[in-house]
Amino acid sequence: MTVIAARVRDGRADIASDSQTRYGALTFDGGTKIRQLGTNLLIGVAGTPDLLVFLEELQLNVGNVKDADVFRMLREELSPLWRAWCKEHEKLRTDADGHICYPCEAIFAWPQGLALLADDGHLVSIRDGYTAAGSGASFALGALFSANTYEDLHGHGNKDAVIDAVLAASRHSPSCGGEVHHLTVSAEATAADAD
Repeated sequence: MTVIAARVRDGRADIASDSQTRYGALTFDGGTKIRQLGTNLLIGVAGTPDLLVFLEELQLNVGNVKDADVFRMLREELSPLWRAWCKEHEKLRTDADGHICYPCEAIFAWPQGLALLADDGHLVSIRDGYTAAGSGASFALGALFSANTYEDLHGHGNKDAVIDAVLAASRHSPSCGGEVHHLTVSAEATAADAD
């Protein structure tokens, strides 16, 4: 069980996750659920680690992808390959309503945007500037909404907002917990790497 929280604002993307993992009745610290791909793309995975295995096998080169092209690359290249990989490796399941479900959901964050790869296999562009995934998503979204709404009063930056969102989910959801992990990328760092 997991919570991933992400926020993009002012040319900076931040993502955070809890570290609690469950395997049957066993609960333990499973390490980080977030990664940096290339210089400007972050990913957080809720559910099985199959997407991370897929990305390692794919060896997707995102180091040269410009911010403006990230969503297009995710939608046109990564998403169809992910759906095909899941079918080939028999990772799909059917829920109680008969809908096909993929083994995880993921958040992609970069300095100019956010996308959610839903557990139905569809990629969705997030326009609010923040999102959350996993079993603690509703708690994290509430905290992110509050941070986004009252930022001028409290001075919460991206890092504080996503960490607080994970902490809120960990406090209120029995399926979230452990250490909080955080990553960030910024447009300035991406531009400096391009020089």
